[in-house]
Amino acid sequence: MPRAISVTASQLRCAPPPDGVTALACARSLVATVADLHTAGLIHARLTADHVLVEADGRAVLCGFSEARPGDPAADVRALAPLLELLATGTSRPGSRRDRRASATILAVAEQARVAHPAPRAADLAVALGAPTPARPHRRSIVLLA
Repeated sequence: MPRAISVTASQLRCAPPPDGVTALACARSLVATVADLHTAGLIHARLTADHVLVEADGRAVLCGFSEARPGDPAADVRALAPLLELLATGTSRPGSRRDRRASATILAVAEQARVAHPAPRAADLAVALGAPTPARPHRRSIVLLA
């Protein structure tokens, strides 16, 4: 079994963005994880590139839960926009087109997270990225390691 190597999403700034398939898989994984967290009644509160590990297979692993708590998920949803842009283009600056192969789907969802009022639910963004509709997790199924 090959060993998966993780990099933080912020390290993607220094390297070419993942290919479209990997970027889309990572975006789906990231947004679905945030949706599951919100469904459990929690917010992450610090969604930044340094709190997202990207596995070699494109799976996103969310970390940095020291400030996770019950609350309004709108700020988490807004924080997803620059993360999705980073995955799609290699930069979190809106409108950047460093990689012309960037997924139009990811960028469209990032724009929706950035400008929609009221903020869309993370679950709706996950579905827009093609992730399965999240099921309501049991509280004990979410483990927070701070």
